[in-house]
Amino acid sequence: MNIKERLFWMATAILIVLFAQQKSGEVSNLEFLVSTYELESDIQSSQMIDFSQQLNSDRENIYRNGFEAGRTQAAIVLMNGDSLYNYTDGYHAATSQFDLSTQMDQSSINSSLLELLIDTWEMESNSSQGYLEIISDLISEKN
Repeated sequence: MNIKERLFWMATAILIVLFAQQKSGEVSNLEFLVSTYELESDIQSSQMIDFSQQLNSDRENIYRNGFEAGRTQAAIVLMNGDSLYNYTDGYHAATSQFDLSTQMDQSSINSSLLELLIDTWEMESNSSQGYLEIISDLISEKN
């Protein structure tokens, strides 16, 4: 082997090592992107669960408000020395939470929140799909 052949093979080996290093860096960057995406998806899922729990909590608070109003009215009746058997104010205070006009407003609010939740899930799904397409395009371009 002459010196030119040795230099050629050394240059080839160096180029192969540099190429492998570059590909390894790109792979680690893509793996980082995928792991970041998975963590972001977990955070979004947790936020959706939290949002759902807040909706449930709001429903419970509405019931508690009606119950407390009824209990307060019953206490007022008892302090006045009246009988609870003839008591209607507490009953009306407690059932006012089920008033149809209030229900309609609460129903429209709940439907709006539900639509918002569904839209958010759809946007998250679409962004997930787009993100995965970008990553697959990056991988296919490099190959």
